[in-house]
Amino acid sequence: GTTLAGAATGHVGKAQSSDATCALCHAAADIKVYHRTENVTPHNPTVTPGLVTFTYEIDSAAVSSSNDLTIKFRINKATADASGVLGTATPVTFVTAAAGLANPVSGFTGAPGFLLAYATDVTTTDGIAAPIDYNNTGVAQAQAVSVSLANFVNTTHANAANQSLSAPDASGYYTATLKGTGTLKFPVGAKLRTVGLQGYFTQVSPAFARHAVAVVKTVTGDTARRTVVDKEKCANCHEWFEGHGGNRVKETQVCVMCHVPGLATSGRGATAAQLKAYAWSTADKKKLTDWGIDSTTFGAGADDALKYPVTTNNFKDLIHGIHAGRERVTPFMDARNRTGTQTLLDMRRMDFPGVLKNCETCHVTGTYSNVSSSALASTFEHINAAYATTKTQVNALASISATSVSSTDKVTSPFAAACISCHDSVAAQSHVAKNGGAIQVTRATFATNNTTAGGGEACVTCHGTGKSEDIAVKHK
Repeated sequence: GTTLAGAATGHVGKAQSSDATCALCHAAADIKVYHRTENVTPHNPTVTPGLVTFTYEIDSAAVSSSNDLTIKFRINKATADASGVLGTATPVTFVTAAAGLANPVSGFTGAPGFLLAYATDVTTTDGIAAPIDYNNTGVAQAQAVSVSLANFVNTTHANAANQSLSAPDASGYYTATLKGTGTLKFPVGAKLRTVGLQGYFTQVSPAFARHAVAVVKTVTGDTARRTVVDKEKCANCHEWFEGHGGNRVKETQVCVMCHVPGLATSGRGATAAQLKAYAWSTADKKKLTDWGIDSTTFGAGADDALKYPVTTNNFKDLIHGIHAGRERVTPFMDARNRTGTQTLLDMRRMDFPGVLKNCETCHVTGTYSNVSSSALASTFEHINAAYATTKTQVNALASISATSVSSTDKVTSPFAAACISCHDSVAAQSHVAKNGGAIQVTRATFATNNTTAGGGEACVTCHGTGKSEDIAVKHK
């Protein structure tokens, strides 16, 4: 069909002047089929018949005195009937472990996996003894340790001697064990230890990726990482949010396990060959042009990636920057490089579908007026000795892959990072800096401010709860 303007509608019954006759062809039950997606959501309650929907559970996570980690978990599955309605969910049974086995559930390829996030003392580098953010010390780019469930059924996996999977109990719960003698574990003495279960199976027939909502569990006895964002509030706009190809679904407490304060953009580590060979879309070329980069010259110089923006991928900065969209003076810009795949974010054409200053559109009440002095600084650029000296792409790549922080990193203090993600004008940033905020200073400077009497951010003096410029009041 066509509209009066001649644009195709895709409606075989042609364009209609009103909705009065819709019910002549479309029964209420049919509409659910026309608009169904691959996942059951509140607004899309049916899926293709025969599709399996998985749900994840972590009942408990515990660490023994010998640093062995045990995770009691269950994965349930429900199959859609001929109408696309899910049946009763039942626990999954994994296949018997064997050499080289890659698929733990019959009829499905791939597997979800565990994420292990934690915090360690960073007094010597940041002046903070007990961080309230994950820092995942010792792992490249401060990422959470990742353990695929497939590895538990592969008896010849590199870490097989240090991991095991029990038989299921009467309720279908398995216990996965990661021994403290292996490489996949929590460091001794770590705090905020948390286990996530994320990722997905792919169904063989009918062939669909079966993305599932991620879950998290704090290790018994540890303090849980604070919850700042209410995922159900996020779902008011992003009904079924999927990140990283569907590996992270909906649960923002999983997002912060990897998008930690120490995570800077990876784009500046892309090789010249990767940039030259990449099939840039028209939209990407436009973004590059807006950034002052000519994609046709990629490959002419070894350090092309250093033209990319410098930014942090800390969750707070990333999400604030994205949602602020065109309201910022300078839009949020970020380039990510994953095995040669270039992902460019440029939010200059983004409009927030609500009242931007209303923090509680996303935030849990009471989580945005004060920022703890134990929060970590956002890393904008990791600068090790080699990169500081040469400023070449080769050393940038080595730098962003580092397993430790550097005193010369460019960082922004926690309260400042939250504010300037939206309030990024020169005047606003000047105000923040005059009141103790550190904006892209060296990590050494940040640490010194933290440990100096009377130093550090003084934002709460005016903007804290009950103060003259209370953020909670100003952002209503």
